[in-house]
Amino acid sequence: MEAVAGKVIEYIDEGVRFLIKKIKSCINFGENLEKLERRVKQLSDKAGDMKAQVENQERSRRKKRTQEVESWLNEVEQLKEFC
Repeated sequence: MEAVAGKVIEYIDEGVRFLIKKIKSCINFGENLEKLERRVKQLSDKAGDMKAQVENQERSRRKKRTQEVESWLNEVEQLKEFC
């Protein structure tokens, strides 16, 4: 009988731990989402600055846009659309 009670308590303990973990995850979700939104905004601002610099350099014919820069700017745009 004690073995059965011990197993029941063990399962209840595991269930409670699981629920606590999920509740904490839900509570932290809002905070994590706000952090993500701030970081996407910072990245977007950086991309805007970089794009302006690249366009200025291209207009003055000092430098040409690299494929790496073009890919990075495209990735930032896709991320902004996704978020």
